[in-house]
Amino acid sequence: MVAPYVSVPLRWGVWAAPDSPITSLEDLDAGHGPIIFGISRFGSGSHLMATIMANARGWDPERVSFAKPCGSLDGLEAAVASGAASLFMWNHSTTKPLADAGRLRHVGDCFTPWPCFMIAVSRALLEHNRPALDAMLATIKDAARTFVAEGEASVDFVVKKHGIARQDAADWFASVGYAESNHIDDAVLSSAITALRATKIIDTVPARDDLVADLGPAVVVEGGHVIPPPSHWEYAPAEDESFTGLICAAASPVYGLSWAEYEPSSPVASSGSSFMAFM
Repeated sequence: MVAPYVSVPLRWGVWAAPDSPITSLEDLDAGHGPIIFGISRFGSGSHLMATIMANARGWDPERVSFAKPCGSLDGLEAAVASGAASLFMWNHSTTKPLADAGRLRHVGDCFTPWPCFMIAVSRALLEHNRPALDAMLATIKDAARTFVAEGEASVDFVVKKHGIARQDAADWFASVGYAESNHIDDAVLSSAITALRATKIIDTVPARDDLVADLGPAVVVEGGHVIPPPSHWEYAPAEDESFTGLICAAASPVYGLSWAEYEPSSPVASSGSSFMAFM
């Protein structure tokens, strides 16, 4: 990991079938019956967050189990409709339209205990093409600042792009925040590692150096040009120079990326190698 993408937690909605006897999380707090979570797959966010929420609310572990992995939101909707699962957790903003249409019931929310997306890159990119990495990060941060600064126009874009109600898009926009710094806080790592171990997704405590590359001050974009911080990096070409275009990621709404390809002559394309970032 080289930098945080956002500075805020992700709001996970908790969803049940529209005719479910579960109307709120308090119904489950007071009950004694089984709680069967639908999940996309073991080790996924829907699995991890279900465990975090169950622990936070003090539910008896003997009550909590997981249905057969469903793979997708469509599969999770089918699982609660059939009774194979009691409820499931999924991104609030992208799932709310299904509840508005009467296909699901919203019974509560749970926020991640950490900023919800990080930027991770290959070791090859980090070691052999640092200028390209800095250009990518600068482009992402500049695009995020532009998206926030455009305010109402950005909300309109979210409505058109994702087909959600304007008030829902405005609420999401008001809650989102993008990271300016490349620094990844130790407390964030510790919280995530603790949760992953509690869920048995990992069984060891990795060292910070195994997880994070501390890049130092963030590069900024001025007038379309990448401005490096006051330090110097040498460019060591990677063995594979078969791509001539630089693929940069630009921030897009609702926790995603849109891809833009820049030719080497572009101000933000400071080298001839290609790369991608996943969040």
